[in-house]
Amino acid sequence: MTAPQAPFGRHDHDSLQYHFRCGDLIGAARLFRTPTLDHASAWVWTGTELIRLHDGDGPLRQAPGERLAAGDGGLRMEETGAGVSVAVGGRLTLSLTPRTEYRWGDTISTVIHQPDMACRAAFDGRPMEGIGYCKRYAWTPAPHHWGYRFVQGWTDDGAALWTAEATFGTAKYDYFRLLEPDGRLHEGGPEASLHRQDRVRCDLPGGPALVSLSELAVWEAPLVSAGMDSLLRQRVCRLTVEQGPTRRAGLAINETCYGTLG
Repeated sequence: MTAPQAPFGRHDHDSLQYHFRCGDLIGAARLFRTPTLDHASAWVWTGTELIRLHDGDGPLRQAPGERLAAGDGGLRMEETGAGVSVAVGGRLTLSLTPRTEYRWGDTISTVIHQPDMACRAAFDGRPMEGIGYCKRYAWTPAPHHWGYRFVQGWTDDGAALWTAEATFGTAKYDYFRLLEPDGRLHEGGPEASLHRQDRVRCDLPGGPALVSLSELAVWEAPLVSAGMDSLLRQRVCRLTVEQGPTRRAGLAINETCYGTLG
């Protein structure tokens, strides 16, 4: 079962992001709030060019009520009952319906991942279909220092990958998940997975999974305020996932963020 998205911004730190892939088009949209900073952003990679669709520093406004309906003047996310709609100016719209949901503790609270969302999109008036991903977490209290590496993507045959190596405050946090199109989940915990700049390895029960990244484009945003100074960075990458004799290609978003939070 999947749960509706809750209202945005009711914690010390709230973060909601959606990624999507429709063929060679891949992109991301995000709402991010701390006590001293509001951030909203969206971008797409067309296969040849990275386009920054929106960069906003707030304020982010959540409508009254008990469902997600939040954004600024250029980006809006809204719970629809069947899923979430995302609108970025007049250029990009997404209709995302969750099919699978995973929740677990992230050292501070509960994180929500929806890795294989059905996605209907329109970019510059061109309709398309594909797959989406959502990550949502909210922290009270939030640590002041943090840093993480995160890889999320899809193979060309529809498997969903998401894996992270992080430190929140002084608490270590690591995981690896690979969801097959038929619903089988390969997973590894903190002791099994490790990240490098362009590679991830996870020792799974059936043998190691090796993930390789080849950078295509970079989006980044300094998150700087009176209370924080972090650099948020997302790389669009060609993705290779190897397990034994099996080698699969795809596209991924490699996200890193290091600094202070507050």
